[in-house]
Amino acid sequence: MELEPHVLLGFGDVYGASTLGLGGRASIPVVQNGFISSINNSIAITFGLDLLWYQSCYYHGNCSANSLELPIAMQWNFFVAERWSVFGEPGLYIFHGFLPDCPAGIPCPSATGVLPAFYAGGRFHINDTISLTMRVGYPTFSFGVSFFL
Repeated sequence: MELEPHVLLGFGDVYGASTLGLGGRASIPVVQNGFISSINNSIAITFGLDLLWYQSCYYHGNCSANSLELPIAMQWNFFVAERWSVFGEPGLYIFHGFLPDCPAGIPCPSATGVLPAFYAGGRFHINDTISLTMRVGYPTFSFGVSFFL
């Protein structure tokens, strides 16, 4: 199992602005030597919880927004060198966004939905139990530290 706390940069379309956030992922291995048995690869299910803070949004002028996101994906890992691995993650994310500070007299809307997600990333393995992990994709970019249990 892998646990990964991370920082985020986001550009999802919940409120039409870029964002910063914090989050975490857990990945559970499902199959070793997954779809291609002749190479060193594995399949895992990965899921997480991310909290994003938007400094501006497009709803009724200046305001800020927050979003809670739950990514769920299949993670296909490829071990390409002694200290390096790469992965792809097709999946989806469930989000709930809300505006905590709407202009006076205007009701604050919330938005909840499910959208597709795709990530590609890599890990630099410091040792057998810790790696630096970077993930690029939609709807976020993340950088964190993975702990393998």
